[in-house]
Amino acid sequence: EDDGLHGWPLHQIRPVVAILTGYERSARLEMRPIPVGAEDLDDVTTLGRIMKKEGEDRELDYVHSEMFKEAAICGLSVAYVGVDYTEDPVYGQPFVLKVKPGEVCWDPDAVEYGLRDARDVFWFKVVPLDELKAGYPEHAEALEEAASMLSSIYPEGPIYVPSTDPADAYRSPSDDAIPLFDPVRKELMVLEGWYRVWDTVWLLVNKQTQEVDQFEEGDPGLPMARAAARELPGTYKIVSRRRKRIEMTVMVPATFLELERGNPFDNDDEDYPMVPCVAYREGNEIQGVVRNLKDPQREVNKRRSAMVQNVSEHGRIRWFAHHGALENPEFFTDPTIPVGHLRNPDKKPEQVVPPAMPQWVVDMDGRAKMEIREISTVNADLLGYRDRDDSGIAIARRQQQGQIATTELFDNYRRSRRLIGRRFARRCQQTYSAERVVRLAEQAAAGQSAWLKVNERIADPQPGRVSIQR
Repeated sequence: EDDGLHGWPLHQIRPVVAILTGYERSARLEMRPIPVGAEDLDDVTTLGRIMKKEGEDRELDYVHSEMFKEAAICGLSVAYVGVDYTEDPVYGQPFVLKVKPGEVCWDPDAVEYGLRDARDVFWFKVVPLDELKAGYPEHAEALEEAASMLSSIYPEGPIYVPSTDPADAYRSPSDDAIPLFDPVRKELMVLEGWYRVWDTVWLLVNKQTQEVDQFEEGDPGLPMARAAARELPGTYKIVSRRRKRIEMTVMVPATFLELERGNPFDNDDEDYPMVPCVAYREGNEIQGVVRNLKDPQREVNKRRSAMVQNVSEHGRIRWFAHHGALENPEFFTDPTIPVGHLRNPDKKPEQVVPPAMPQWVVDMDGRAKMEIREISTVNADLLGYRDRDDSGIAIARRQQQGQIATTELFDNYRRSRRLIGRRFARRCQQTYSAERVVRLAEQAAAGQSAWLKVNERIADPQPGRVSIQR
């Protein structure tokens, strides 16, 4: 367009992305917990059936596929593993949500894949005012006052703040910034911040039996543990350790109004609920499949636009004719006129043949398309193209080569799924902590027992005791 040419995009990258996402969808694996020992087999079997049921209810496979596609294109996608209490306020429902691009950012100095070494993770969300007041009724008046104040200060339109967008790599500037406040749509930016805190725990160690008792600050047994270590130094010793925990806060950045504080996950205060899926990482730079294909695709589009422009300008049929050679000269310009009448049969108009497209231009166009496949490592055999007649063994070898070249992408995706599975298992354990009876639809369809009893309370033969069978 800058050169005055009409754009003719060919989208040679789309088949590459389609074949990768197709492989992922066709080879889906069920997410299951793995027992550490034989004593965990029954509990793991029950947890696996619960995870399968909740995963099907929340369409977890499709969330994973969307996450993989976004990571393949943009280089980065983020999933949030949480518990939803809006439909089931008693127990809650575990879920996995693919976060919109640019809404999540974290400590830029973090190097671990699962963000375990990140000091903080921030999630910027745009929420309608009525939903905020419904979710936090105790702050409804303060939220309404904040919206009225911002509307009076900025009545013309939304206020935008810089954001991050993984279109090319992490921490790249975004054109679609997140609005701090939108007075027209009555929407506020809400910041959900997860950060790392440290606690001191005290360990009372029995030197003879190697038994360890743990005490926290303020524990009533901590003074006695210190006294035992002081009076019996040959038997006991007390050691302090620093323990990491993850805390959460929800606030409105426009007015610094805090809506919520604390970790909502009772059994998971060690990991962030956000899980990234990285396609390729080179140092501090994150790239997707599309990143290295942009320039070759632009080259193809520009050359094809120049070819089309050349054909449209010079490919029309032209004539050499003497002035007044035809009785109806409009024959040259009007294609609906079938016959041109000559004034002098000896002076016929001559047709000018359009110039042929240079062969080197055509060859370069074909070569550029091949370069897109070579750079992406998704060759023609993986795409299902038949460019030459080879034996089945040779085709299989090239397909294997293409699959090996994309191993890093799929391996990172499996790594993300494993991290999501661990968090999802803990969410299932949190929501299934009480005695419940669950119906499994897939078991009923197979003609097996369709009811699963979780945390069943069983009367103990000893008076006054109740056992819980998980």
